[in-house]
Amino acid sequence: MASPEGSPVHVRYKDHVLYKNIKQPIEEAVERETIGWLTKQTDEIMLIEHDRTIPNAQIPSGSGSGLLILKSCILKIHELPLQTQTGI
Repeated sequence: MASPEGSPVHVRYKDHVLYKNIKQPIEEAVERETIGWLTKQTDEIMLIEHDRTIPNAQIPSGSGSGLLILKSCILKIHELPLQTQTGI
């Protein structure tokens, strides 16, 4: 888990499960995955931003959506190559 902040990453993690109004609740965490940018981390958490506004003159600081994942729930993480596209 040594990816630098700002890196694009793929994360596989155990997710907590919310259940409501069901007869047989799930008894274990669900395995999930996400792809995004590692925007912050501490000893306990990683913040993965998976949708963000690109800062520009009209919006000087971008805003985004993402996940806060407990590091103890992370099964795998690896850094992804950043691809740039021109002419779009």
